[in-house]
Amino acid sequence: MYKKICKVICSVTLLCFSFYYTKLAVDIVKSNNPIMKTIKSEKSKYEVSSVNAEIIDDTITPGVVGLEVNVSKSFNKMFNYGQYNESLYTFSESKPAISINDYYDKYVNHGREDSMDISLVFVVNRDDDIIDLLTVLSDHNIKATFFIDGLFIENNKSFVLNMLEGGYEVEVFSYNGNYQETYFKNAISILDELRGSKGNFCYQDYKKSKVLNLCKKLELHTVIPSINAKNSPYQTIKNSLKGGSIIRMNNKTEELEMSINYIKQRGYNLVRLDQLLSES
Repeated sequence: MYKKICKVICSVTLLCFSFYYTKLAVDIVKSNNPIMKTIKSEKSKYEVSSVNAEIIDDTITPGVVGLEVNVSKSFNKMFNYGQYNESLYTFSESKPAISINDYYDKYVNHGREDSMDISLVFVVNRDDDIIDLLTVLSDHNIKATFFIDGLFIENNKSFVLNMLEGGYEVEVFSYNGNYQETYFKNAISILDELRGSKGNFCYQDYKKSKVLNLCKKLELHTVIPSINAKNSPYQTIKNSLKGGSIIRMNNKTEELEMSINYIKQRGYNLVRLDQLLSES
């Protein structure tokens, strides 16, 4: 019995060594291959360094994910192709060392200023009617972000579901005008079920530690606008617009179309908040 066990152990050990040395031999052959040598010498030209999120006091601005060449996958593609070909590079994401996704105790009040993206944000209270607003946005093919009172969501699930299916981003804004944790979390659960995924954001017009602490607990980023355009939207936007802006609009349509046209004329893209604040 003892001899049999020894034989089994010896066989397994030899097998492991065989695999190890085979892999080592393959790696040596690969490293000496002209394609591999070229990949290693040229890959830095195609890689993009990640950029850390910027933290200033109690605010944070998202960073940027970098790209690293996946040497092994790139080699396999080019080897099968038969020669070095830069179009066959394969990349892996390189996450920033400081990422917005690691900080929920900071306010987010704009995206990256070197971006050409802008987000329009609307706050919907429990009794608001936003059908005309949605019509204008739809006519301009704009997918904005809506922070909607939890009681409105409870009472208008089909309406909210239609908004989600129409490509709008929807998050919970308070519950019946306040942030009582139990009701707020329940509204979030309802919305999560409607959209089939977890939310990303809370919203306040100004810094408020009570909301920040609650949203941190729920792993939601607390957004405050860089441009509050509830009053005189067009003129306010004209005076303050820059890349990465988060613009809080009112729910009236009077100056919305004019504001949209001005933003587009300046060359900016109107995107949802999740896109504006994404590090990818």
